[in-house]
Amino acid sequence: MLEDLPEVESFTRFSFPVDKFVKYQGTAQQESFMFADSSLFRVFSFPLAYGNPTSALTQPNSVAISERIAQKYFGKDNPLGQTLNIRLGDKFEPYEVTAVYENIPSGSTIQTDFFLSMHKQTLGKDKAYMANPDVTLWYVSSFQTYVLLKENAVANRMDKKLASFRA
Repeated sequence: MLEDLPEVESFTRFSFPVDKFVKYQGTAQQESFMFADSSLFRVFSFPLAYGNPTSALTQPNSVAISERIAQKYFGKDNPLGQTLNIRLGDKFEPYEVTAVYENIPSGSTIQTDFFLSMHKQTLGKDKAYMANPDVTLWYVSSFQTYVLLKENAVANRMDKKLASFRA
């Protein structure tokens, strides 16, 4: 898309929410996650309390969390660089907190307190998700995709280009 459509400045994809377990200081709790591209904080204007929007979620074992979750697990401490143990596959693995974003307003269509890096190494660990008989090839490859157009781009002129791009 970035190569073929000059009007596109950036894009980001999200998975549908998945429930996973988080362990911190010996206690495990089920939480809802979304996988997201590292371009997330460049496409959306989610203000960051901690972290760098260009480097958050660039590594496989990275996670961005909401202020609500930062308070829940880390209290008043700065959680940047701290570790949460998350179970995607058969075992808990450490994930570094690389960003803390302000709580997403309730009116947003995007609702999650955890964004996991949509890195192939991270997605590949979620074997239960991939092995689920209800998850077909179409479901695995379908993500919510958001496109950020360059400032001078005209959105309604993009309709034909996007249609031919999908074909």
